[in-house]
Amino acid sequence: MTAATASSSSSTHVIDFELVLKVEKISEAFMRHLKREQNTHPLEFLLEHDRYARLEHRSVEQVREARRLFDSYISPTSHKQVNLPSSSYKEIESKLKELEASNTEPTFQYQLLNRS
Repeated sequence: MTAATASSSSSTHVIDFELVLKVEKISEAFMRHLKREQNTHPLEFLLEHDRYARLEHRSVEQVREARRLFDSYISPTSHKQVNLPSSSYKEIESKLKELEASNTEPTFQYQLLNRS
């Protein structure tokens, strides 16, 4: 997640999303813009993913957060779904299921079984 390009009729602008996320005033201004456009989900997802990435790798907490992010932003049934190609969705879903299956904490596995 480094940069994206936005074009207008007269010029092209490069947006550094890491800068948007790190500088609070820029992040707040961008969020206000997205709210006016009624499209806050992509930034919300990026902010939440940033927090997820800081969790201990493969910890129970990280696996739970991965499932929450998937259900909130990636699942086709989510009302906050971000725009991803179906191939990406399928790959993420497959990796998430593998991650959940590899987590060996009994309480976590019990909770997964009871989700159905």
